[in-house]
Formats: sequence, structure tokens, C-alpha cells
Amino acid sequence: MKKHSLEIRITAILVIISVLLVVGIGGFFLLQSRNEENRQFMAFYDNILWEIKENEIIDIDDSQERKKILNDKIFSIYSQNVFTSESRLYSYNNDWYSSSNNGLLLVKYPMIAYSGPGEVDVIDIKIEELDEQDFVILNQYTKEKNYSISKETPISFASKVAYDFDNDDEIETLYIATNLYKSYEEITEDTMSFQIVLYYDGDNSQVIRNDYVSKNDERTGDIAAYQIISIIKLPNQEKYGIVINKYRSMGELNVCPTLYLYQNDHYEQVKTCKEMES
Repeated sequence: MKKHSLEIRITAILVIISVLLVVGIGGFFLLQSRNEENRQFMAFYDNILWEIKENEIIDIDDSQERKKILNDKIFSIYSQNVFTSESRLYSYNNDWYSSSNNGLLLVKYPMIAYSGPGEVDVIDIKIEELDEQDFVILNQYTKEKNYSISKETPISFASKVAYDFDNDDEIETLYIATNLYKSYEEITEDTMSFQIVLYYDGDNSQVIRNDYVSKNDERTGDIAAYQIISIIKLPNQEKYGIVINKYRSMGELNVCPTLYLYQNDHYEQVKTCKEMES
């Protein structure tokens, strides 16, 4: 009887251990699965793939990791700031493709794709030219660097986007005016070189960038020109963020998505392409 009782106890202990192991392993894999489901990814033109983490955004460069993510994840895809599909993404020669009934479909520039919990809101923005009043507004801020601009000023490109960035039922305006390309025929080495990026919201306005030299041939360093690409709101963000494309002076870099989010009461650059990180 004692031997039989001992065997029962040993069996019971083994069963308990087995159950605990199964529960523990199951819980581990369930946690891993939930962690995987909660990962957030964004893809941009020029074959860029980022992971959004709690305190940072990181590049996904490893080919095997990229392949696994693209095989496993479904992305909400926006082409030219318009939603096109929910699909897997495929990259080839720095272009992105989505799957469709007719095979692979090129996602046209500019593109944004998101995968993860929640939804990203991408605005079908209207990019407008600057009028006289816009130059009046800009010159309130260019004077800090002792220059002014007008419609007669040689400008590589100038544009604005008007939108309710902070959901207060009032329209704010994002301005960009740039003249950094002395390679353009109408721009000589004696032409002033400048760029200003302004988020205009009355007393809450912010100068995001303001660079100026009096002559193009006096420029030093890697000044980048900026171009408005997209206005987006990530999950858990209250205010819309800004996606800007950076161009190196003289056109050395033509595609560089750069993300600005509203943090600590102002817009901060939170991520750019590796070529422009320094």
C-alpha cells in the first residue's frame, strides 16, 4: 500500500509539473503572439521600412527581418495620400508594390503604409501656391535672419497646406519656401540661398527651419531643402504629424522621408532617412 501510495503521489506531482509547463509555455507563446500583434510598422517610398517603438522609431534593414515582416503583416496602403488597399507589401528596386486581383500593383509616390494596432489617418492634402498675404506672414519670421522674400524673389519652390492640425476647428497652415539650388539656370552664385518651414497658428506658431545665406556660393555644410509630402495622424496621437521630403542642396539626395510629430508643445523631428541623420 505504501508503495502504491508513493506511486500515486509521484504521478500527481508529474502531472502537476506537466500542467504547469504547458500553461507556462502556452502563456509565453501567447505573450509573444500579443507582442507581435502590437508591433507597429510604417513603410515609405524609396524602400524605407520603420518600426515605431514606445520611445523611438528604428530602421528595419536586416533582409531576413524585413522579409518576415513583409510576409506576415497586412498594411493599410496610401498612394498619393489616398487610401488604396489593405495588402501585403513587396519591394523591388526601391519601389513598393501591393497585391491585387491582377497581380502586383505599383504604389505610386508619395506612399505611406501602416501595419499595427489602431489606424493611421492620412489626409488627402491640397498643396497650394503662396499669395501676397502668405509672404507677409513669412516675412514676420524671415526677418529674424535679416532677409525677406516676395513673389519676385527667385524661389526653387514654395507651397502651403492649410488644415486643422490640432482638431480645434480652426485652420492652421504649414508653409515651405526654398531657394537652395544654384544649379537652376535662373539662380546664380550671387542669388541668396534660403529656406523657411513655418507652422502658422497665430500666437502658437513655430518656425521649424529657417536657414539663410546672402549668396549661394557662401553656403557651407549639408543644407537640405524641404518639400511637403503628407499630413498624418498616428494611433494615440492627438495632433497631426508632418511628413516632409528632404532634398540635399544641389540635388544630391532626392528622396528622404522625414517625420515630425507634435511633442513637448512643439513639432519635433522624430525620424529621417539614414543619409540625413547626422
